[in-house]
Amino acid sequence: MREIGDGLRAVRGDRVLLAVSVHGAVSSFFQSVHLAIVIVFLARDVGLSPWAIGLLGTSTLTGALTAGLTARRIGDRIGGARALWGAAVLYGLAYQLHPFTGRGWALACYVVAGFFASFGVIVLNVFGMSFQQSAAAPELLGRVNSITHTLVFGAIPLGSLAGGALASAFGMRVTLHIAAAGVLASAAILVCSPLRKLRDLVPG
Repeated sequence: MREIGDGLRAVRGDRVLLAVSVHGAVSSFFQSVHLAIVIVFLARDVGLSPWAIGLLGTSTLTGALTAGLTARRIGDRIGGARALWGAAVLYGLAYQLHPFTGRGWALACYVVAGFFASFGVIVLNVFGMSFQQSAAAPELLGRVNSITHTLVFGAIPLGSLAGGALASAFGMRVTLHIAAAGVLASAAILVCSPLRKLRDLVPG
């Protein structure tokens, strides 16, 4: 309990670290709402076969690969702080296209959304983790990691349950809109934090 308290105080004591952690939890919740139903949505509502769903999902991950290759250059060019909150906004905006996925050319909505969402989440992870490692004292890093991971991964089952309940009550496409709105709204946590006034990620 003492070590948990140490981790909580370290996260709470740094406004940027707190914003990064809370954003991770909120965005994880709404992402899980989305993930709980999106495969069923693609199969039932859009009418895709299993191989087409697999191919579609694979194509979107090119965004993650692109982010892995370019994240460092993005940080050097615009600054780590701007890259962090900018990636959160991009991630949220990308989700807005998912509910418009349909047959034919409307499948492009899913591909574009998936590309920029996977790009944004990798950039978020790169700069969020980099800041966390520099902001936390070495002896507290493990405890800080445990707090942030508990927040992020603890939100997943709750989001999944909410996704199923919302889809049952309102339908899948409406639930995808709700999830998208939540992911975008979570970006405000970073945009309204001290990150907005920074170029680079400076602990404290």
